[in-house]
Amino acid sequence: MGGQWDPDTRVMLPMYPTTGPGYFTMDETGDEILMNPNTVDLNDESGSECIVGNITFDDEEAGYLSNNAFDEAYENYGLSLCIGYAENQIENGGEEINGFDPNPSPGPGTITTDERVIVSYGAWEAYKQVRPLLKQYEKWTQSLNKYMPKRSNWWQIFNVTRRNAYVGCFNLAIAKLYLYHLYPQYYNFKGRSINLATLQGTPTTEKQIDDASYFLWGVAEHSNRDYYYQGTFVWPKNAIRNLRERGYNTVVSHSFEFVYVEDRVDTNNPVIVYAMPNINITKSHAWNIDGYKKMKREKITQFYDEGVMTSKKVEIEYKNMVYCDFGWGGLNNGYYVSGIFNSESEDLELDNPSYGKKKINYNNHLRVITHDSVNK
Repeated sequence: MGGQWDPDTRVMLPMYPTTGPGYFTMDETGDEILMNPNTVDLNDESGSECIVGNITFDDEEAGYLSNNAFDEAYENYGLSLCIGYAENQIENGGEEINGFDPNPSPGPGTITTDERVIVSYGAWEAYKQVRPLLKQYEKWTQSLNKYMPKRSNWWQIFNVTRRNAYVGCFNLAIAKLYLYHLYPQYYNFKGRSINLATLQGTPTTEKQIDDASYFLWGVAEHSNRDYYYQGTFVWPKNAIRNLRERGYNTVVSHSFEFVYVEDRVDTNNPVIVYAMPNINITKSHAWNIDGYKKMKREKITQFYDEGVMTSKKVEIEYKNMVYCDFGWGGLNNGYYVSGIFNSESEDLELDNPSYGKKKINYNNHLRVITHDSVNK
């Protein structure tokens, strides 16, 4: 190609040919557009040097680059330009790249003067999925607390207030199982019978809200709750006893493992998970997991020697994601990598990102309560 730099001033990279076109393709890489930094013509008609994509330098700067930058660190700089350009061309179908970084941070794989290893990943795909079973109860929250006893913030000496205690996360998670299974269909408490068939979906009418609040009070009382101004506490053993006494079979608490989620959700039995952030028991929480998806993707490793691909290795990577209903009216609901209940996780897939999210990281004492069937 014409317009090449003078070999006396241009540093030649030993792992690339010293003749031939500046841009090229190879049979091994198909339509990928590669660049030979030894022969590429970096001059354009505008008088600027087009280094990669639309990143340009003035002629004087380009002269400095050719005589100094490549000379001082051609492995780190020259190869990163070439490789970064090729990879971005591939991703953008050969179009010019806006805002391409001429000093990219190190990517996957390693690069040496005589060998090149490139690692790429396919998109994650679900090969098995069970969608959330409790979705219609998403708007049930702890604020359905009309019948909960009032409690005071007694520690505020000069500003003591009273309000109804919240339902409690454990009680809400249990109630959603009763609603989903419609068992017991009639929830009896203190002489009043609530037909759960009339409470499917979100309570909207005055009667539905009243019935739902009474039902949740009954669940809390049957869990031997402790009421406080800031929340209602239930011991896991009392939650298990509540389920057993309502006719639920093989109710057991396990250390959290994905297999318990998959086995139970596959048979239409959502589970209850409870955990705490670090060792703060006052911030512990219980919620439902009622769906999951098993994901996979390809990891492709390509090995090059002097610009020629010598081998390729294809591996399959897997991850399991579980659907969490935290009982906050949809806030934070979505798919989490199994066992990583952290709102800052990069793999998090929220249902409603526009809601924002509550910062959580339930990373300690992870337990799951499962049941097999109900005695209908």
